[in-house]
Amino acid sequence: MLPIFSPTPVVSWRKINETSNGKPLPDNTKIEDYGQTLVFLNVRYENTGTYQCKGQNEAGYTPLEKSVTLSVQCKYSLMTAI
Repeated sequence: MLPIFSPTPVVSWRKINETSNGKPLPDNTKIEDYGQTLVFLNVRYENTGTYQCKGQNEAGYTPLEKSVTLSVQCKYSLMTAI
């Protein structure tokens, strides 16, 4: 169940770090649940970082901010020659 806000807030996501601050989200992401959920499709090592969600509405400028950190570990396997 989604929380009810009136007026409905505008929710935005961004990746925050020194190299991607202000750039669009990675191409393997999508936003669902009226902006409340950031989904990673086929997560990649490059997705490692901190993501910030910000919401605000017309009732005033008191944005709600939440940051999450995604850590992606590399998966590897060793191949041996016969």
